[in-house]
Amino acid sequence: MTVYTKIFTPSKTLETKAQALRYEAWIKNNKTITPEGEPKTKYDGRKLSELIEIWHEKHGQYLKSGKNRRLMLNNLYKHLKNPVGEQLTAGDFAVYRNERLGAGISKNMVNNEQTYLSALFNELIRLGEWTKDNPLKNIRQLKLDDKELDFLDQAQIKELLDKLKKSTESDCYCIAKICLATGARWSEAENLMDTDIKNNSITYRAAKNGKNRTVPISKNFIESIPIKEGRLFKYSYSTLKRRIKKVSFQLTERAVKPCFSAYFRFAFYYERRQYPGAAKNTGTRQFIDDYALCPSCTRSSGRNDKA
Repeated sequence: MTVYTKIFTPSKTLETKAQALRYEAWIKNNKTITPEGEPKTKYDGRKLSELIEIWHEKHGQYLKSGKNRRLMLNNLYKHLKNPVGEQLTAGDFAVYRNERLGAGISKNMVNNEQTYLSALFNELIRLGEWTKDNPLKNIRQLKLDDKELDFLDQAQIKELLDKLKKSTESDCYCIAKICLATGARWSEAENLMDTDIKNNSITYRAAKNGKNRTVPISKNFIESIPIKEGRLFKYSYSTLKRRIKKVSFQLTERAVKPCFSAYFRFAFYYERRQYPGAAKNTGTRQFIDDYALCPSCTRSSGRNDKA
């Protein structure tokens, strides 16, 4: 039996009660009604800067990189001249992107800006703070050229460690050894606590991906680390930057992490080939296979693997 239900304000006849209830819910949610009686969404006059503050208050402040991301988004809305969020279009961002590239900003940086701005709208939609579409959803990111990166060979490692060992006022030498042995980021090794080293392994907590990572090490290596209560090492990154300028080969502080990681990766696979029963730690395998350890280092391995 067909049921006819009258909707109060505006009046509209629908065939079933279910349709009437859905229409009533639509009216209550959108609140603005056209003269013809059809619902439409309200105009959202909030500017991009306001949306950024809402995003930061309800989500961004809880991110590990929330502070830096907020700074980038603030710079972005200023370059875009702080448009009304509803009026921002894909074309507007494309124009902005061309201007940034013309000013010498890298493709990678522009892609990061697009990722963060798109993520902002996606999160606001999930939070119910944005009822429109994501204006950047159909924009493809710029394709980046692959860069060839090398890893340190044995002679280069010895030279680097010799330079760092001379720095008696810092813990550079010990931190570098840990990075080479475990493939850690400099900051991960530098911030190690005494409780992170036990059972012949080192655990890195709250890494870049937010997860803990445990890497097995030898007992002899543990004995070479000066263990003390609390934080093990002093801040030594500035010393590292000074010391790497004195080596005979070209190396920047940004290349240290990929170089250390690549060396750790190749050493791990070599050990697994020589001793099939060794290096079976699940966290280590996941770190190597899923962590995306500098793919360009892997490509260069064919040239340097015999070094």
